[in-house]
Amino acid sequence: MVPIGKWSRDRRRAVQWAGCAALALYFLAVAVAGGWDLAIAGASALFAGVLCGGIAYTTGVTAWELLRAFSGGLIKAEYSKTVRIYRPVGGRNPEAPWQQRYIYVNAEGRTLTGTRGCFYENSKARPQRRFWVANGRHPGLRPFWQTLFSPALLIVAIPAALVAAALALAAVPGALIAAVIGVPQG
Repeated sequence: MVPIGKWSRDRRRAVQWAGCAALALYFLAVAVAGGWDLAIAGASALFAGVLCGGIAYTTGVTAWELLRAFSGGLIKAEYSKTVRIYRPVGGRNPEAPWQQRYIYVNAEGRTLTGTRGCFYENSKARPQRRFWVANGRHPGLRPFWQTLFSPALLIVAIPAALVAAALALAAVPGALIAAVIGVPQG
């Protein structure tokens, strides 16, 4: 008997390969009907649509999580300690290697932790810092500026999603329709 996890992984992989094969046959049909220039333009539009869709998805999910935290409030957390962040060897370290941890105990007795990056272990920490209490799926303390600028992420996510849909529609049915009706190129 095949384990369920392996079966679902194999099924997903088969569906992915079938989708890639269907796209290859589609663009081959576009190339036969309208020329390779139209097929390459359609594939490029589809690739650009996938990139815009990825941008829209990541910024949209981030904005949604931050907006769900909007119902919290501004609080003062107290300094707890400075800890070293360990990362895998060989990768870039874009963030600070040390973190100052701040704690806050809410009315229910739950301890929430907020962090602030710093570059040295003995960096002077403020005794108290302002954080935004994030309610929702991942409760915790977030920097106030993240919550303040979360609606700006929607200004990026919504147009990126619309551009992704337009590019995908221009690529998949649009390229074949242009090839069949004989739209001139150039």
